[in-house]
Amino acid sequence: MTRAADELPTVTFDDFLRAESTALRRHELVGGRVYAMAGGTERHDLATGLVYEALAPGARTAGCRPFLGNRLVRTDDPDVLVVCGPAVDRL
Repeated sequence: MTRAADELPTVTFDDFLRAESTALRRHELVGGRVYAMAGGTERHDLATGLVYEALAPGARTAGCRPFLGNRLVRTDDPDVLVVCGPAVDRL
C-alpha cells in the first residue's frame, strides 16, 4: 500500500540529521518529509560530470575539494559541490 505525500509525517532538519547518521540507505528531506534517494537520468549524470570536470581543476588549485554528490548539504539542487576550508570530519 502506497501513502500519498500529504500522509507522510514531517520531521525537523535536526531529526533528519540524527536519523540519517545511522541510516543504511541515503534519503533526502523535502518540505519536512523524508524520501529515499533515487538514481538520476543518464542525461543528468552526463551534465553533472561536465560541470564537475570544468570546476575541479580550479577548485583544487585554490586548495578546495570538488565533490559529485554523496555529501550532506542543505540547499535546493546540489549536484556538484566545491568545499573550501577544513573538512568537518578531519581531526
